[in-house]
Amino acid sequence: MRKTILALLFCAFAALPAKRHLAETTAGPAGLIIQQILQETDPERRSVYLRMFLERFPQHESFTWVLGEAQTHYLAVKDFDSAIRAGETLLQADPADLPAVHTALQAAQGKGAANLIQLWAQRTAEAALRAEPSDYARQCLTYAEYFLYAPALQSNEPKVLQAAAAQLEKSNPASEYLPQLRARIFHLHRQSGNVGQTLALAEAKLKQDPNQPDMLLFLASHYYDGLKDPQKAILYAKRLVAPTSKATPTQAALGHTMLGVIASQDARLVDAESHLRAAIPHLDPHPALKSEALFHLGFVNLRLGEPKQDLRRIEQAYKLHAECATIAGPFKDQAASSAAGIRSQYHLK
Repeated sequence: MRKTILALLFCAFAALPAKRHLAETTAGPAGLIIQQILQETDPERRSVYLRMFLERFPQHESFTWVLGEAQTHYLAVKDFDSAIRAGETLLQADPADLPAVHTALQAAQGKGAANLIQLWAQRTAEAALRAEPSDYARQCLTYAEYFLYAPALQSNEPKVLQAAAAQLEKSNPASEYLPQLRARIFHLHRQSGNVGQTLALAEAKLKQDPNQPDMLLFLASHYYDGLKDPQKAILYAKRLVAPTSKATPTQAALGHTMLGVIASQDARLVDAESHLRAAIPHLDPHPALKSEALFHLGFVNLRLGEPKQDLRRIEQAYKLHAECATIAGPFKDQAASSAAGIRSQYHLK
């Protein structure tokens, strides 16, 4: 019986009714079977009526509606070949039949055949993008794109990822998988030490999402390191700490540290103090940067306090350098020497 229905579906391509359609009239033998399909709640008995209709009435105007019901049944009972064949037949009648192509993709997944999964995932994505916007269309698109692009995310080959990203950007630039693919490419290039491509990828990601904190932090850090380009470091760090940024408190603190240290070195003392005070409470995961921030904030307080002999600021400078001296790193000895000098000069306890 199963072979009979598969043969029938194959032969039905040439004379299908257009799109899924359930006839308004239920007169005659075909109408009686449709009534049974509509009323029957038992899956096994309902499948008998579905099969009966498909075998006896291949030219009926309700054929594609019944076939759609049958396709869902085939998937439920794991008759994946019949579900896929039904999907092919339904798409001959209506290439925009999104439920048909989506169900066929689920059947291909059930079979576990990689080539069929890729084929039906591509067809589902294309149908979902052509469909009227709806929650169902978005769900179908996300489901299809998972099978198209999730495997690429496991690759360690930038070329594989770049090809997948290029294909996805062409078909659906708003896909949730595109940022993931670009992030994966970015990290692979970064690990390889390919600075030029890494910078280009970071810039490309920011064009898609101007407030992406990982990329802003990477670019700001790159130009800050060794003060390669302080102005570019300032540009990206300011975007990182802006209210519109998606940065975590720690990421924002790193941005404030860079802005504060550069301001300190430029003798913009008020700006430096503001940024460094914002940074320090969130720098515990980064002791080296916390040490640098404490040292510069102590230096700023000393510079602001000495002209007017502001003992409050001078005492703050002493405490900040004393704390900095407790953290191992390049500022430890210098901070200890500064703290001792301030304490001695101003007779602090």
